[in-house]
Order: sequence, then C-alpha cells, then structure tokens
Amino acid sequence: MSLNTVVGMFVNLLPIRSQIDESLSVKEYLGYIKDKMVAAFENQDCQFDMIVEKLNMDKGSQDNPLFNVVINYVNMGTEELEIENLTLTPWLPEVVDTKYNIHVTILEKDNVFDIDVEYSIELFKEESMELFGKRFVNMVNYLVEHQDSLLSEISLVTPEEENWLYNVINNTKSNAPIDKNVVHLFEESVRTYGDRIALNWENEDYTYKELNSVVNQLAQLIADKGIKYGDKVAILTERSPIQIISILAILKCGAVYLPIDYKFPDDRVNFMLGDSGAKLLLTYSHHVERIEQSIEYLLLDSKEAQLDKAKDTGIEFGGTPQNLCGEDEAYILYTSGSTGKPKGAIICHKSIIRTVLDTNYVSITPEDKVLQMTNYTFDPSVFDIFGALLNGATLVMVPHEAAFEMPMLAEIFESKGITVCEMVTSVFNMIVDYKVTALKNVRKMYIGGEEMSLKHTKKAFEALGPGRVVNVYGPTEATVIATYYPIEHFDPEWTSIPIGKPISHTEVYVLDEEGRLLPPNMPGELCIGGCGVAKGYLNRKELTESKFINLPFGNGERVYRTGDRVLMTAEGDLIFLGRIDFQIKLRGFRIELGEVEKLIASVDGVKDVTVVANKDNTGSMYIAAYYTVDGDGYLYITPDYIRAVLQKQVPEYMIPSRMKRMDKLPLTENGKVNRKALPAIHEESVNVNKNGPRNEEERLILDAMREVLGNPGLGVKDDFFVMGGHSIKAIELAQKLREIGYELRVNDIFKFSTTEELAKYLGSISSMSREESPAQEGAQEHGKGTISLNEKQIDSMVQYICNSTSMVSDMMVLSSVRTEFPMSPVQTVHMAAGSRYSGLTINIEENISEQHLRDILANIIAKQQMMHCIAKKKDEYLWSELDVEGQTPIIAQSISYTKLDMYDETTQKAITKKVIENLMYKDYREGELPWRLSCLRLSERNTLLIWCFDHTCFDGMSAEIIKRQILSKENLSKNSSKSSDIFTSSTIQCYEDYVAILKDGPKDIDEQEIVGKFRLDDWSRANAALMEKLEKVSDKNFKEVSISVPLNGRNQNVWACAYELVEKILQRYTGENDIAMAIVDYGRKYGGAEFYDCVGEFLDIIPVMLGQRKVEELEELLDICNNNSVNFLSLIFDKDLSEKYSEVSKNLKKYFATDKSCFDIVIYNFQGFISAEDRALMEESQSAEETESPMSKLFINANHDKDTLYLSLECPEGLNIDLIKTVVDNEGGTCTGK
Repeated sequence: MSLNTVVGMFVNLLPIRSQIDESLSVKEYLGYIKDKMVAAFENQDCQFDMIVEKLNMDKGSQDNPLFNVVINYVNMGTEELEIENLTLTPWLPEVVDTKYNIHVTILEKDNVFDIDVEYSIELFKEESMELFGKRFVNMVNYLVEHQDSLLSEISLVTPEEENWLYNVINNTKSNAPIDKNVVHLFEESVRTYGDRIALNWENEDYTYKELNSVVNQLAQLIADKGIKYGDKVAILTERSPIQIISILAILKCGAVYLPIDYKFPDDRVNFMLGDSGAKLLLTYSHHVERIEQSIEYLLLDSKEAQLDKAKDTGIEFGGTPQNLCGEDEAYILYTSGSTGKPKGAIICHKSIIRTVLDTNYVSITPEDKVLQMTNYTFDPSVFDIFGALLNGATLVMVPHEAAFEMPMLAEIFESKGITVCEMVTSVFNMIVDYKVTALKNVRKMYIGGEEMSLKHTKKAFEALGPGRVVNVYGPTEATVIATYYPIEHFDPEWTSIPIGKPISHTEVYVLDEEGRLLPPNMPGELCIGGCGVAKGYLNRKELTESKFINLPFGNGERVYRTGDRVLMTAEGDLIFLGRIDFQIKLRGFRIELGEVEKLIASVDGVKDVTVVANKDNTGSMYIAAYYTVDGDGYLYITPDYIRAVLQKQVPEYMIPSRMKRMDKLPLTENGKVNRKALPAIHEESVNVNKNGPRNEEERLILDAMREVLGNPGLGVKDDFFVMGGHSIKAIELAQKLREIGYELRVNDIFKFSTTEELAKYLGSISSMSREESPAQEGAQEHGKGTISLNEKQIDSMVQYICNSTSMVSDMMVLSSVRTEFPMSPVQTVHMAAGSRYSGLTINIEENISEQHLRDILANIIAKQQMMHCIAKKKDEYLWSELDVEGQTPIIAQSISYTKLDMYDETTQKAITKKVIENLMYKDYREGELPWRLSCLRLSERNTLLIWCFDHTCFDGMSAEIIKRQILSKENLSKNSSKSSDIFTSSTIQCYEDYVAILKDGPKDIDEQEIVGKFRLDDWSRANAALMEKLEKVSDKNFKEVSISVPLNGRNQNVWACAYELVEKILQRYTGENDIAMAIVDYGRKYGGAEFYDCVGEFLDIIPVMLGQRKVEELEELLDICNNNSVNFLSLIFDKDLSEKYSEVSKNLKKYFATDKSCFDIVIYNFQGFISAEDRALMEESQSAEETESPMSKLFINANHDKDTLYLSLECPEGLNIDLIKTVVDNEGGTCTGK
C-alpha cells in the first residue's frame, strides 16, 4: 500500500548498535555500518515502542531508556515549493525543546549537506558543541581522503588545535642556564651575595660565605672517603642545617645525594641503601646500629666532622669535576612502588635549574625569605633549598613540628617575614583555618601535593587578594612542579581548582589509552615532557621503559606517564580528575595502593586482600584494607596484628587507618574484586574497645576525636592514630580542643593518643580554660613547684606562651566595625616615630580563679574603647572600633593564661623574663590589636599579668587605670559575681570624644595670648641655640646616663624636686641660664571634660622656658592647657589648626619634624611613682634588647619610689657624664653611663 500521498506522521526510530574495531580500515568500517543499516531497515516494521516494551525496560526518570543520541538523515522533500507570487520562509525558534541529549539532522540537497545539531544545555556548553562541529568536519574530511587508513590512525585533534598546543601552550623555553650545574650557580650566589644571610635556623644565621665555607669543609671530608663523580651518597639525619650543608657538599663532589628520613622503618632504610648502591652514609653515631648494609660512614657528630663557619675556604671546592653539567645526576628520591618495593627516581642538575631559575611561575629575589618546612625526602624541599640559594635569597629552615603546630607556624610567618613558600594542601588548609592573616606578608604561596580545598582557597583569596596563592602540580618524576595555576579570581562555579599550564621548559600532553593525543575538553592521561623529566628509575629498567616513553607523534618527545586523569580546557588549563590506576596522594605523599596490598598479602595467613582510598565525613582521605584469612587457624590476624607487621616495614602514612576482616571479598561477574560493593567500615569494626566516657572531661575529648576521625563509635581506650589519625588530623584535634578550652600542643596528642590518656594528662596540668572546681584547687600546691626545665624546654614554653597571646586578637578582629575615628596628634607622632613599645606588669597576690580573672580582663577590654580598636591606613591612619557587645565570654576564653606553678622559682623567672622580652619588643602590625596580654600563674596566691602595649593607645596613667580596675577589692573578691558589671558605677569616657575636643582647638584664648604666655618667640630662639650647644659639648662618651638621688624627706613635692634637679643639670651642662624645654603633660582634662578612667595616649608636649619660670608658674601654664583646651601637638600636626594658629606653628613646627630620626628639642617626662618591683622587671627585660631611639635630641625621664628620685638622660649623639656628675654629686646622688 502506497502512502506517498497521505498526510501524517510516519517517522520511525531505528535503534542501531555498532562497535568500533580500531584494527579495521575506514573503508572496511563503512561497509560494516552499511550492513548494520540495511539490516535495520529490513526490520523497520518492528516499531521502536514495541522494542522498548518487548525488552521490558523501566524508563524511570529517563524519556529514552535505550539511547540518547538520534541522527535524522533527510534526502527527500528538500526541494523548495515553487508557486507564483508565493514564498515560504522557515521559522526557526530561538529555543528548541529536544527530547534527546543530542539530535543531529543532516539535510542533503544538490550534493550539499547542511547539518543541524540540537543538544541539552543542561549537559553541554555552547563552546563544547562548536568544537564538536569543527572536529566532525575535520574527521569527515579525513575519512574521505584516507579510506585505506586504519581507524586507530584517526586523530580527533584539528590542525589548529595541534598548532596551538605546540606553539602556544607548550612553547615554554626560557633562558634558564640548564646546561650548567647547581654547584656553579650556588658559587655564583656566594660571589654576589657573600655577606647576605643564606640560611636561618632558629636563632642561628649563616651568610652565603659562611654556608659555603662549611659546605667546602664537609665536601673535603666526603672526598677524603674516596667519593667521586657519579657516586651515590646517602644522608640519614634529623632536621637541622646539616641536611642543607650535606646536600651541597655531596653535589660539590660531583656525587648524587640520597636523602633518607630517620623516622623510616629500618627495613626501608636498609632497602634504600642497598638498592641505591650508596658508597657513603652521612649520619650520626646513634643511627649506626640500625644499618645492616655494608657501607662506609661519615659520622657528623665525630670530632673530624666539626665544621667552622668562620674558616676561609675560598669559594670554589677543588674537588668539583670540571665537566659537571646539567645532564648529570643530582639526587635520587624514593617513592612508593606498585611491585611492593620503593622505586628511586633519578633527577639531574638541569631539572633543578629549570625549576627555580628564569621560570614563568616564580621570580625569587635576594630580598625574599623562603620557608623550608618540607622534609628533605619530599621533593618540594628542592624548590625551597635551591629556589633560595640559587637566587641570593634567605632560606628560613624551621623545626619539624612547625608543620603541625599552627600557632608556631603562624608566628614563624609573621616574625621571620616569610615571603615565598611551598606547602602541601593539608598544611595550607590548617594555617588558613587557624590564622589566615599570618600570611598577609607572603608574596607567593605554592600549594600542592593534594587537590586544593575550594573552601580554604576561597578564604585565602578573600584575605590575601589575587595572584598570591598558586595551585601547583608535579610528580617527583617531573621535578617538584610541572604546572601552575595562580588564583587570580575565585569562580563559584568551580568544582575543583585547575592545576593550570606548564612551567618553563615543560610540555604537557593529554593522551588516550592508545597513546594518541586528545583535544581540549576530552579526559585522558597526563604525560609530561621537558628537561624536568627524571632520567628514570634506578635499577628498574622495565618500569622505566613503561613509564618514560617517546610520543608516537610530533617529534617523538620523551615524556613521563603520570597515571593522572586530566582534561585540558579551551584556555589551556589542566583540570585534575583523579587517578587512572591505584596510586593516590595522601597528605602530600604518593602511595601505590598496590604496594600496600602486596605487603598485607605477604603476611603469613592472609589469603585475599584489596586496598582502597576513601574519604571520611570530613572530606579527608584515608586508606582502607579488606582481607580474608586462610582458615580458622589464622583468626588471630586482626587489624592490630597487621598494623604491627606493617609498622616495621613502611612509614606511618602507608598503613591503612581502617581495616576489616571478611569471610570473602565481593567479586564482579568476571571474577575481579568489586570495589564498589565493599562494605563501609562502620564503628563496630573500627572499635577495638567500646569503653564509653566516664566523666565530662573524657566526653568532651572523645566527642572531638570522633568528629575529627569521622567515627562516632570511637572508645576512650582507642588509639587516635591506630583508628585513622595522623599528623594533620592531630592538628585538627588540637584546634577543636582549644576551642572548648583546652590548651595543648599537637605533640601532646602524639604522647597521649587515647581519650583516657589525654584526659589524665590534661587533668594533671589543670589547663582547662574554665574556673577550677574546689577539688582541683585543693589539689594545687600552695607554694611554687619543684619541676625544673632546661634552656631548650624554657624556650619552647616561652614560644608557646607568646604564640597563644595572638588568639584574642585573632578572634576580636573578626568582629564587625562599629565606628571609625581619626588618631589624636600624639598618636600620629608616635606612628611616625617607629618604635612604640610600652606596657606594664601586675602581680595579683590573691587566690583568684582563672575564670574570674578572665572575666575581669575581658570586661576591661570591652569597656575601654582603645582596647578594642585596630589601626587602619586609608589616606591617613584611622582607628576602627570593633563591635564587641555581648562578646566578653569569647574575649575571656581567648585570653592567654598559662600555669607555671608546677615549676621551680628559677624556671619561673627565666620564663617570665623571656616572655616580657618577646612580647614587649615585637612590632604591632596594621589590622591587629595594639596590645598583647599574658597571664602567668606562679602560685596559688600569685598571678603575674604581662600586658604590653603599642604606645599609641597607652601612657603612664593608663597603667595606673588598668591596675586600679583589676586590683579593686570588689573585683578580686572570690565571691564577687559582678565582674561583668565592674564599670557600671561610672561611665568610661570614649577616646574618640577626646580626639573631637582636640579637633575643636583652644577655647577662650586667642593665638597671641598663647604665644605671649608661653613665650614661644623666646622659646624658638633659645631652642635653636640649645641644639647647637648640645652638639658642641666635648667628650661625649655615653649615650645614656642614669642618675639616682635620695629624696631625704622631700616626698611631698617630688615633682618640684625633680624639676629643679633637671634645671640645674641642663644649666651646668650647656652653660646657659635660659633653657628651652618641652614638658610631657598627661593632658587628661580639657575644657571641663575629664578622661581619668580612660585608657589611651593623652600626652602633649608643652614648650616652657627654664631659668625664668618658677615651679608655680609652670603649674599655671599647665592649668591654661587644661582649662582652655590648648594642645600643642594639635596646633602643630592638625592641618586645620596649624593653619589657623600659624604663628604657634611657625615657632614650633620646624623642631618637630617627623621625617627626622628625632625631634630637635629637649623633652622632660615626669612619670611619677614606679614601684621597685616593676622597675626591676622592666629593667631586666630591657637589658636583653636594643634601647629604642629617643624621640628627641635629649630625652629626660624622671620617676621615683618611696626613697629615691631616678633620672635617665638619653642622647643619640652622646653625653659628657663628667659635667652631669658635678651636679649629681652635690645632691648626694650617683651617676652611671652606658
């Protein structure tokens, strides 16, 4: 029956299933497809709906359960309708509702093909479909012209894409001197930067000359052992500068260095020594007994190996081979191997050079400080060491624990001024969580080893800005870094951070399973070429040949097959998709899961085993092992048993953190282990002990452990590390415990790794940040303790205490800003002056609980405006007041409180002294609180507060205010519950009100009265003469002179006594009767407003003339300032007031220039009463520090205790002590200089 004239829908879909056999030619394959099509047409009476129904397919949510790609080939009815005066124009809708993922319509007309593609926009991007079209056309052209070619020879890459890959993406050549050797380049650094710091380790520095000297000395010892060009030399040492020195010394001998972690199990150490054929081992005597291999030693702790960095050895080492070049081997690093034993990658000199010199991803300068935190067995250390030393920068080597102790690491970033670093992702995440602002001075951070966390990347980007954090990727076999991606923006659509484009002298290719080049947006295996590619694996010929191949296209470049699955975007950036084999990266370490499987399978009695990598509920990766045993006789093989075996063979990071013994492993239909069917290892199989918490302390700790490990069934006796914990997890646990009030270090978790042990330890030191219970207080010793610490332990304790003081600032600066106001003139002066150290100590000799003291201090901080302000610079410096309303509990919890009552008096004094030194003389940075506070409990009835301030928010009276508020009887009462209301009796004035009063200028007094009453014309002339006199005084042998004079009953008016003594000294010293001087006034009363309860800097400097002014007249001048709001620093430094009071400004401003090292004036500061105890503490701390430069040409401080008047005179140009002594001797006092 013919239907050609019937109108209706007669379309039928023909399902066609074809298989591609790449061994067929194009012509053969087209014939195969033709046969398929003919067979389909012969059966077209079987409608598509009938097929679906017959197959009994459940559509579910899919409209098309059988296929989602449809091709509609149209070669009939394509002619245009021709009727006189009638034209038909097709209407094309902007949006097409397609039923299929892809619907291709091919329209044939007059031997021309028009192709229209409809696609689901939920699955495909427009640019992807455009690329599809280009590749389709390219392939059709190829098929037409190459019908005899095999399908395997067809490339999806267009000529344009191939040109782009070779000439744009992989055009990475640079001028790096890759033909040279590392030794030559290091010696060039020594020549150029000899006296600059090359290496910093804790408190020890090596200049480039000094470092080169000890390297040459060690190189000679190595050469004396018969080591020559190409020999392997192993290093087995703890972390210290000797690692860096050994590496350079070995290279200077033309040898190859092999770093070994001293924490590796003995079996692995001996395997590496034997496999490498190392001829010499550099180590310490206490490691010798571990070595079973026959090898010669150079003991670094022997007498012959004592190195003298002051010794002049010249720059070059005579034993360096003259023909040493970039192609020669430099080092061997062992990584995990799939055959069950590690494999050693051989890296050449040129690979190091390409990584750190004249490269496109980093530019290290001599001004940089490069962090060296990575273990020297881990290849990022190569970037650290040679990135610094081949560029004249400073390598800052830090202790191993810095990678785990975030307070320590944050302090290192800030105090050491780190500008460049590379670190593994897990450490980056932890430092970003702990204190991202610690990274604000870092110029470039290179993050690698694992996939970057989107959350932490976003947080770092928002805090640091664009371009400073760089995601880097690179296997050991490609020398540290192969690709890089600077985070210039953060895309909320990202599902992962790109690993970017190749670095200099590096090429990247994405290949399919057959080794063919893939175009952009198609996933495949990443292969890396260039001079960073390793020479191969030591003693592993077959493995080398399989992993290091020559490309079958292009110029046959030699590349390393990474085993990583990636795709390249249209912009040329690589996206990491995962592994194509069973290799993973865990905490920066590359692990072959096959190696772990083989090790477990080698345990006698284990029958079958499979090892997988999973993620816990926190997103952290872990290794899980499933195994069966060979009968009931081997049921003793528990997870603990296997762990004990593995601990003797492999590092901790390779031991599965979760294991499960099974009756049998699930299999697929083809007999392979069905990894998707492996059961989750739940708490029942993880828990070795099911003991629940027995008290509140154990519950808190156990809850934190369970959350960190993602294991809600953990028991109090379960070992944190056995149950899946590791160093990074330990950092997380330490932070969580700190958040709920426990002060502890990560090392404490390593020592006490069960909830039970940790609870006992924390209970013993009573470091929980909450009020002690009566039982705890009763158990505390009444006197001081008996424990003594050595110097290193004291330094560690001091560092811990100082690091902990930053927490309160870190917490408070996260608050919103309540208001902003300008700085006062004296604050502006101090900001320009530079050094601004100030502070006080308070001894609380009461039995006050920790929590009660925290509450008192927190309320002071919350009520005193300047104590919750931070300085920010816009056009000028401003104060931003933080909104701390309702936050006193958070502030209280964040205050640093350390119990030292278990230590003896000598230890306490040493710790106290060093804490004061460290806190007092550390600069304050923009954006942090202008003070630091540490509470040290010395005994049950003695707590020492060390409160250090930036001088911009603190003066002498501020110290008295704080002391008065803390030491009031109401506050210290043990039964007081009013610590939160200690200021309600009177309102604390706001510092911004004081600033506003000063901005308004003097009241009820005009400029001429000010000039006349203060004799400013005379003062200006006298001061100019005085400055000349001070310069002309001869025999100036001391910069500081200290004077003490007995008061002898003159305590009633010490101010007058001090003033008269200063007048006599200056008149005798200069030979002048009229002395121009500037008196420091505490200026807390202006125009009726008083600020006597307000913490802040209220100082003014008042010009006065000595010799013609009696003490009473001076007091009148001070009253004028207070009553009429005359503030001379405002009249000098406030722009508006300086213009309004131009004559005052003209007389004074030239002597108050902030661009000079000090003011050209004599300043006299009467500080009042200072107790002998406070004086001793402050003098003790100052003895270890450089004295800060005085603000003026001559600065005079006066203070007193109950018996003695003390003066100190400071002059940067020097003082003649003999002239001063003539006056002091007549007063019965003493005079000393320094």
